[in-house]
Amino acid sequence: MSGLVYALPGAIASSKILPDAGLENFVSFFDLYGSWVLPVDRTATMVTPLKMQPLFPMPAFRPFTKTYEEICNDRAVEVLNNAEKLGITINVMYSG
Repeated sequence: MSGLVYALPGAIASSKILPDAGLENFVSFFDLYGSWVLPVDRTATMVTPLKMQPLFPMPAFRPFTKTYEEICNDRAVEVLNNAEKLGITINVMYSG
C-alpha cells in the first residue's frame, strides 16, 4: 500500500464540497446514518465516488452445507465441552 489517508466523514458530507466533488447522490447515505459514518464495502459490490481499499478484505467463501439445526447443535456441543473443561456450570433460562 503506497499511502493511507484518513477521511473525516463529516467533511465529505459537507454541503460546501458536494457540487464540486460530484457527491450529490452519495450524500443521502449521510442523511440516513449521520455525518460520522463512512461506508466501507469489503465485498466491492457497492459503487461510491470514493476509492476505498479495506485493510481487511473479505475472506474467500467456502462451501457450506450444514442446516441451521446442525450449526446450533455443533455450537451447543462446543459450549458444553468448554464448560466441562473449565469446570463451569451452565444455567439455561427461558423467557415466555
